[in-house]
Amino acid sequence: MALAQAGPHADTGPRAAFVTPVAHGRWTWTHGGGSGAPVRPAVAAVVADELRSCLRDFALTRAGQR
Repeated sequence: MALAQAGPHADTGPRAAFVTPVAHGRWTWTHGGGSGAPVRPAVAAVVADELRSCLRDFALTRAGQR
């Protein structure tokens, strides 16, 4: 109730408290966890390849429907 009465910027603190660790985790995941760590985990490469494949199939399906 107090947040609803406080205005549109009342949830900025809780949002920053959520976004900050997410951003840090994303940075760590994409840039490696430390010295000698791979730039991207092998799982990330597999997921990226699968996503590209799905998007390509979707694009081909959409192009065939036109």
